[in-house]
Amino acid sequence: PPSPPPTREVNKLRLTPGPLQGRIEIYHLVQQRASQQISLVGADASQSLWGTVCADGFDERDATVACRHLGLGPYVAYWTEAARDVHHHDADNNPIWKSGIQCKGDELSLFDCDFPGWGVTGWCTHGQHDVYMQCLPPPPSPPSPPPSRPVGTTPPAPGAPLGRIAASPPPHHRPRA
Repeated sequence: PPSPPPTREVNKLRLTPGPLQGRIEIYHLVQQRASQQISLVGADASQSLWGTVCADGFDERDATVACRHLGLGPYVAYWTEAARDVHHHDADNNPIWKSGIQCKGDELSLFDCDFPGWGVTGWCTHGQHDVYMQCLPPPPSPPSPPPSRPVGTTPPAPGAPLGRIAASPPPHHRPRA
């Protein structure tokens, strides 16, 4: 029999509460396959849900890619709820989408990094292992290019004077002999 179509990724990422710091959250479309049982908290077949990222294996390379994916500057720090002794119950009803992420560090998106599979969480729980991070603001935009010449104008000929035309120099006087 033909293999079922792969799960479609929505490729959205955010920091909650954001915009530069918060819990990493991923928006993912769940498509149930006939041979697959979805047993994720809060997930039903063919739903799109925000979920979290587990700290299992999360490191500097993953944080670098996450900030890049968000269009922000470099990461400043990453941590778990347990490390900061905080717990946000609003994530408890959403799935933990990614665990064991393995980025090389040069990827453009967290979705380009290897991981065991959607919803494969191992020992992760929301109360202890959701990843939080902080990124620097995005780098400034490059300066705009200089304005172009209006259509129909031609550049000056090579060697032609540019800018304003100076008055002719005074005539050279020779002393009479």
